[in-house]
Amino acid sequence: MLPIYLEDVELDLGLLMRLVNLQAMFWHLYDTDAEFLSELFAVRMLDCCLGEDGRRRRGVQGRERAGANESSAGRIGFEPRSGLAEYSWAELKALSAAIAAAGSDAEWKAIAREYGLVDGGDRLQGAEKPLKLKDGTDTSVRILGFRHDELAGGGVAGISFEFANVPTTHRMNSDWTNAGGWEKSEMREWLNEGFLTLLPDVLRVSVVAVKKLTNNMGEVKRQNDMSVVSATTDALWLLSFNEVYGNLGGVYGAEGAQYR
Repeated sequence: MLPIYLEDVELDLGLLMRLVNLQAMFWHLYDTDAEFLSELFAVRMLDCCLGEDGRRRRGVQGRERAGANESSAGRIGFEPRSGLAEYSWAELKALSAAIAAAGSDAEWKAIAREYGLVDGGDRLQGAEKPLKLKDGTDTSVRILGFRHDELAGGGVAGISFEFANVPTTHRMNSDWTNAGGWEKSEMREWLNEGFLTLLPDVLRVSVVAVKKLTNNMGEVKRQNDMSVVSATTDALWLLSFNEVYGNLGGVYGAEGAQYR
């Protein structure tokens, strides 16, 4: 199934949960029908619909494009923009997919450099992309890292983002305890069911769930007791101590790796 959004719509929560992990296309974000159709017929999941002749024709067109431009832009389908803020969410999703599919560190780094996501030394520069939530809150996000998080369904997320500021606040638990850890916290439920719905639809349907490692048992009697660390599946999460500072030992160090 390939959902196609004809306009910017707000899905009810049940439908959103069914569609959020599916690849989707946004007709209303393309300048022309020809541009949209070109992208549509390049979607690999349509192979079974195109037939042998359709697949052959697409392969010829793909080789022609690659022969005309051997840069990443020739493969990804659009030219680099002047900065992170200038990319649409559909374009960032395409870049994320290309980075995730890269066959080597050299390949994904070349894509990130060409599209200005890192500098010539492969360093992040803290560029931000403005974001307006559905409740009217103005905020922004920035890139945390590349190929860092494992997708819930296998593979890696090409790009991980973080909010550059605090868009809103919420208690971890209403009883002010940390019982049940991150896994059973009210914060986790609210982020992935409440706050997630505040994201613009064009972004929300592109967010994918990843695996996060956390001590979900509470007090640790031995710092090397890794049995307390378990994985949850989250589209949104709070950063662990180790994901921010890195180089920690024991259970803290098992709660994910430091971001780029």
